[in-house]
Amino acid sequence: MEGLLVKRKKFSGLMLLLLVTLGVSACEKTSQPADTTEKSSKKAETVNLKDDFYGSVNQEWLAETKIDEDKPVNAFTEISEKISDSLAKDFDKMLSGELEPSTPDVQKFLTFYEMMLDTDRRNKEGAEPVLPYLETVDKLSSLEDLSQSFGELTISNYSLPINLTVMTDMKDSEKKLLVVDTPSILLSDKSYYEEDSKEGKKERDENRETFTNLLLAVGKTKKEAATMVDNYFAFDSLIARYSQTTEEKSDFINLYNPSSFDETKAAVKGIDLSKAAQDVIGVVPDTINVVNPVYLEHINEIINEENFASMKDWMYIDMLSDASEYLSEDIANGSSKDDADKKKSSEESKAETKKAAYDTASELFADAIGQYYGQTYLGSDAKNDVIQMTENIIDEYKVKIQNSAWMSDETKKTALKKLDKITILIGYPEALPNYYNDITIDTQKSIFDNWFAFKQKQTEEVFAKYSTAGGKGEWEIPAHQVNAFYYPQNNSICFPASILQAPFYDAKRTVSQNYGGIGTVIAHELSHALDPNGAKFDENGNLKDWWTEEDYAEFEKRTNAFVKQFDGLKFAGGKVNGKQTVGENMADSSGISVSLETLKKEEDADLEEFFTALGGIWREKSTTEIKKQLLLIDNHAPSKLRTNIQLSNLDDFYETFDIQEGDKMYLPPEERLSVW
Repeated sequence: MEGLLVKRKKFSGLMLLLLVTLGVSACEKTSQPADTTEKSSKKAETVNLKDDFYGSVNQEWLAETKIDEDKPVNAFTEISEKISDSLAKDFDKMLSGELEPSTPDVQKFLTFYEMMLDTDRRNKEGAEPVLPYLETVDKLSSLEDLSQSFGELTISNYSLPINLTVMTDMKDSEKKLLVVDTPSILLSDKSYYEEDSKEGKKERDENRETFTNLLLAVGKTKKEAATMVDNYFAFDSLIARYSQTTEEKSDFINLYNPSSFDETKAAVKGIDLSKAAQDVIGVVPDTINVVNPVYLEHINEIINEENFASMKDWMYIDMLSDASEYLSEDIANGSSKDDADKKKSSEESKAETKKAAYDTASELFADAIGQYYGQTYLGSDAKNDVIQMTENIIDEYKVKIQNSAWMSDETKKTALKKLDKITILIGYPEALPNYYNDITIDTQKSIFDNWFAFKQKQTEEVFAKYSTAGGKGEWEIPAHQVNAFYYPQNNSICFPASILQAPFYDAKRTVSQNYGGIGTVIAHELSHALDPNGAKFDENGNLKDWWTEEDYAEFEKRTNAFVKQFDGLKFAGGKVNGKQTVGENMADSSGISVSLETLKKEEDADLEEFFTALGGIWREKSTTEIKKQLLLIDNHAPSKLRTNIQLSNLDDFYETFDIQEGDKMYLPPEERLSVW
């Protein structure tokens, strides 16, 4: 689950788009959300589980949990907060000498974190550290200047009208492709740029105030700041006009458009792509992947002399915005210095400042922090138990495929081969990315200088991968980030140490509860190997048509049925997009079904415990505004719907809770959907 605060992202996150995400011994002992079987009858007095199963099993939690104005509150965010608190305490003990830093990389983090905590120094430095980097933008006097320095600016993480990166070739997972991608847009969704969008106006107004204060802090006049912010919004809106929608990006094939490098270069008039490619990967390739062909078609409307001033202001403000949290407190808060001074004496403000310093530092060193978390808090028993559950679920998935009445033997053979070759990543990575070896935190330099150098090393490694093969077994998320994922391009599933705790997993819970929790998560991610995106990749992670024509037609029929079941469902004043969420909805369906069938082979299987635990892992509270925003940007259906609708599709659910016609959870048998 990603945070929803309005903040510009540097890159469009192609790698994250290609990750199919979910949404242990814990660092602190956590109880399950409720002893659900014991309390279900009490809950039913208010919320009848036959009418709203999600509302019934989560009634107590929903009543007691406070809404966060900035982000959803759910099992993911609750665990994240507990992990963050535990890690922060550990690192404070290391800073005080009570604990020894576990590795040299953790020591680098501690040095950086200590510099972040030194607000006296940061306040004294003010905006000074970022000025040389802003001057780099100021010195660009023409498109030719931009063109000649495009590769260098890319490596240095400046926002640019073309985002260059590297990805695995979808048709050959042993090769890499240079990528031309669209820059990220400022607002949360493309629809927010429509003239009548209230959400868009609100986000623009918030960012206008922040950007203006940042510009004033680096010496711009109010008039200059106003002009620069106007130019920023104008250029950002131009990019947004040709950006892809969330629905378009949800189909991975839309992101794969390998093209002739020479033709792509010829299409871009204002930038020398040959020089840029040479600067970032050391060669001029024959082929380049164009993530968004529509954007490329209009690239010369975006990159031209007429827009050059607006483009520079966009680059300038983006760099300043990225730098802000590493500068003085008033700049980091996006507020005026007077406002910041008023808050300095507040104990609450000091705590917030410390938390912000920790969050910022730990985000930068996420891989090292994740490795420390896994090494420190993941018990071997929990890991081994989840490995066994995963193997059991894969075995059951094979049975599902073998018994499928609609899939031919030819297609079954390849599907089974894909399951046999899947890579399972559980816990944490043993090795960190190579760039950690090159990282040095120099306390003589500013915190921003160190951040800039760190990010540059990260980006250099991204481009260095162009000349390397494969990538199987690589971790794409840190082990303390509460999530799980399937990555189709190396046919791997990953369950970080963070998610191996209640309410997903707890050694003290019954086997039925654990299959309802982490079991459905495991089976969900496994199901992405055969969802509308994953089904297009073979066992080696290559884009390949391995289905018979008849089988794929039947698969598409089932896919369209799930689109229809969810499309247009009303929620929080908005509607669910069935196409945007279909991959996750099908993974939910298959995940629940396969985990349930796996559980049934256990001697003490209790289906009521299974379903109740399942309902508990999707508990969530958020503002109506955030719910509406998630409908636009999230590929998952709302938690309530992904619980109730999926359970309404399962015959076992009806038998377990005696669901009858007339109950709101009831669906006629002919309307109940399944993939297998």
